[in-house]
Amino acid sequence: MSRKFACLILLLTVSVYARQYTLGPDSQRKEGVPRGSVTKFSFTGHGGLYPGITRDYWVYVPAQYNAAKPACLMVVQDGEGAIKETGDLRIPLVFDNLIQQGLMPVTIGLFVNPGVYRATENVARANLFNRSYEYDTVDDRYARFLMEELLPELSKHWNISSNPNDHAIGGSSSGGIAAFTAAMLRPDFFRRVLSFIGSYTNLRGGNQWPDLIRKLEPAPLRVFLQDGNHDLNIFAGDWWMANQDMASALTARGYQLKFVTGIEGHNSKQEGALLPNALSWLWQGWPATIPVATKTLTSNFGDLENVLNPASGWELVGGSYTFTEGPAADKQGNVYFVDVPANRIYKINAADNEVSVFKENSGGASGLMFGVDGRLYAAANGAKRIVAYEADGRETVLADHVGSNDIAVSSKAPFISPILQQKAFGSSTTEARSRWRMTVCSSPMGCASAPTRRCSWWPTAPLVGSGVIKCSRMAIWRMGSRSTG
Repeated sequence: MSRKFACLILLLTVSVYARQYTLGPDSQRKEGVPRGSVTKFSFTGHGGLYPGITRDYWVYVPAQYNAAKPACLMVVQDGEGAIKETGDLRIPLVFDNLIQQGLMPVTIGLFVNPGVYRATENVARANLFNRSYEYDTVDDRYARFLMEELLPELSKHWNISSNPNDHAIGGSSSGGIAAFTAAMLRPDFFRRVLSFIGSYTNLRGGNQWPDLIRKLEPAPLRVFLQDGNHDLNIFAGDWWMANQDMASALTARGYQLKFVTGIEGHNSKQEGALLPNALSWLWQGWPATIPVATKTLTSNFGDLENVLNPASGWELVGGSYTFTEGPAADKQGNVYFVDVPANRIYKINAADNEVSVFKENSGGASGLMFGVDGRLYAAANGAKRIVAYEADGRETVLADHVGSNDIAVSSKAPFISPILQQKAFGSSTTEARSRWRMTVCSSPMGCASAPTRRCSWWPTAPLVGSGVIKCSRMAIWRMGSRSTG
């Protein structure tokens, strides 16, 4: 009797488990629903971000597309598997059904395969696959590839909206983290994220995302996450725990989020069953603009959000620079920054936000910092010097034969810490030897002097009386404070 009872429980468990993830009616062909077209293309990088890398991609165009009206866009990683009508996802088929029902807008789909560095007759090797490098790396290279190289190819043939609120990106596993990374680092282009069994683990640093979400400037994103409690737990981390950490961080920051959990492993069974509802939720409320996440995390530490007014947005102060870096503010609220290749230091006037040249021939300065004495200190790596500037631009060399990238100045002079690009440096001036203590640090891209006088790494963006200034390579931006807007 007990054996029969145990078998009955097992059969019921298997039956419920199997029924839980079945494809619904919106994943099936329906009579009377117009079919969109799917066309295959190939792309090889000639120079650009992935030189020599070849990939296939497919473009879905819905039957309702009208060239006179800009269409929305959705990018999907691992495109070949996503378009198969007999697979678990069947995304073009689902698009057909949802667009016909008005549950998502008229959307052109870009289904992209990861790149391959193909073997040639002259090279005795196998094909090299670029998937993890493109998808798992926590930087904006893949997003820029889509924006700067692949999507311009689509724009030659179809009228695609330029509004980031009309752009979605999604994927599974490494394709899921690729989608989130693209949107989080480039919310000026992507705003809607679909992530299934996302690899937010340490394959290439993706485990940093839950912490970064809590610390980075919030973005206007709408995010759908899914994972199952039987997902991978391997050398790179625990996928199930990582996705829960992502959901926790996004919730804490006030992002628009839907997190669906299940009992599957690292596969697309639950994904296929959820896909129509996930896409409907992702586009719910469109075309209303997705707001910036505004929830502030309380802490005992200084928080820019207590000063800034995110609702004011970023205002362009200056552009057409080559590579901006090293912003520093004086006591009057004037902000100084460098354009490294142009060999120039600029000044933003606090009164009117006008930009003027403070110093020509800056010695290749990259890092700037003001001292308690009111002087502007600079890491002039091109000239291999540490220098100080008076308000009128007069220069004093503090140390020479010093290769540096950034600089930190203590609040209790005399102390200065140039962030060096080498383990040792040569001779220095008498002033440097007698008044300044030099500290070598490695692999920096920005620093501040902590109370312990150790090097601490921070994203450098100086507070000024009217808000905060940030550098974005070729442009300078300002956000107002809560008092000034």
